[in-house]
Amino acid sequence: MKSSSLPRQELPRVPEWRNLLKMAAPVPKTVGEIKTFITMLQTACEDETVYARLERLLAMPDQKRQAVVHAWVNDMLIAEAPRDFIQAVACLLDDRVAEKAYEVIFKCRRGEST
Repeated sequence: MKSSSLPRQELPRVPEWRNLLKMAAPVPKTVGEIKTFITMLQTACEDETVYARLERLLAMPDQKRQAVVHAWVNDMLIAEAPRDFIQAVACLLDDRVAEKAYEVIFKCRRGEST
């Protein structure tokens, strides 16, 4: 079989991908490194409406909370919400994170330090 007579095209060289990786934001290792998550909790401490909604969500049984958060995340993805906010809300899927978040907002509303 004879090879095609079309001119052979070289793939573009992309050594820049390493530079792109360096420029990308580092992946957070803990929830505490997700600034939007921390901001969400601080806002709940300062704003009664945010507190009430977050408290209601965090007071749900684990499976119900996870289902609500999962649906909320899906809705935000469809709506093309800011990725950092989606990531912050998604943190609440984790039972331990949700429990700690509940503790934090409860304590700040009572004027206690965390």
